[in-house]
Amino acid sequence: MIPQRSHNKRQTDRVALHVPVKLLIDDVQYEGEVIDVSLSGVSVNCNVRPAIGAKVIAYVEGITRFEGTAARLFKGGFAFSYDLPQMKRERVARKLAELSGQPLPFEAAAPQPKPKTVESDERLVRFADGREGICRILDASVVGLTLLSQHRPPVASEVIVNDNPAKVVRHTRDGFVVEFTRYWQAVASRSW
Repeated sequence: MIPQRSHNKRQTDRVALHVPVKLLIDDVQYEGEVIDVSLSGVSVNCNVRPAIGAKVIAYVEGITRFEGTAARLFKGGFAFSYDLPQMKRERVARKLAELSGQPLPFEAAAPQPKPKTVESDERLVRFADGREGICRILDASVVGLTLLSQHRPPVASEVIVNDNPAKVVRHTRDGFVVEFTRYWQAVASRSW
């Protein structure tokens, strides 16, 4: 079915989307179908009726994992709300725009990111897809860095850490490891 935009007076626009959803409520797994998705909530058809305020984890096929709280009940299902971190909010907004086939008004109305300030143990990282993020340094050497990040760029992809080109060499439990490109260029040009 073609996704449709719902027009209502909610904080953010919703995209009608009928895809399977796996739910975890009170440590019990349920299955249902998404009715619509927005940047602040999801409505689902499901035969479970959680208590208002109950923790809900949902795996929405083709979108992402959401974690929030039950906000309202209705015949045949319920809705839950959540507050997405800015980076995930932008990714979900792009996905909803792609699924609806048009730019969504809430993309322009989304809160503007705070100016990026870099602490002494943090670095500004520009990813190959054009995104930027602040990553905390977990470990450092002359060759590279281990960075804390929710976003894990593909192994072998290039990133810019501050102004230094680097290559992603592996993922860790909490982020990823990069090696500085210029270091290896200098080593390769040197005759030992």
